[in-house]
Amino acid sequence: MTTTSVTLTHPDWHAHPALQLKRAPLYLRFVRSRFKLVPSNRPGLQAQLEWDALDQPGDTPADDEDVFATVRTDSWTVHVDGTRNGRRFGEWWPGASYRLCDAQPTAEILRDAERWRAWCHEQLTTLPGPSVPRTERE
Repeated sequence: MTTTSVTLTHPDWHAHPALQLKRAPLYLRFVRSRFKLVPSNRPGLQAQLEWDALDQPGDTPADDEDVFATVRTDSWTVHVDGTRNGRRFGEWWPGASYRLCDAQPTAEILRDAERWRAWCHEQLTTLPGPSVPRTERE
């Protein structure tokens, strides 16, 4: 199955690699874990945020994760030309960018898959609304 490389425009996202997801819907919930201690280049440990996305319909956040509603602002494909097992190949890989929604839904909506789907559907039927990326509204 093809994966989509996704990024998020968020101050805490810097230097985080793109996530490889199976879906890149218009609205996507990103989750950020609380700080975790991870090995560092220097002696000791450093605090680091872990990011993920709830891209599958049945995904639910863990209790210790912060949840953010985002909207897709851009999608693209990139052509990769390389070699694999000594043979040349060419593939198109999809990608997408997300930003935080202007109005965040309640925690109850963000943490419940059914309520989340209903909220997404409501955004699509409300015009004009957060379903239109900010760059297109301004």
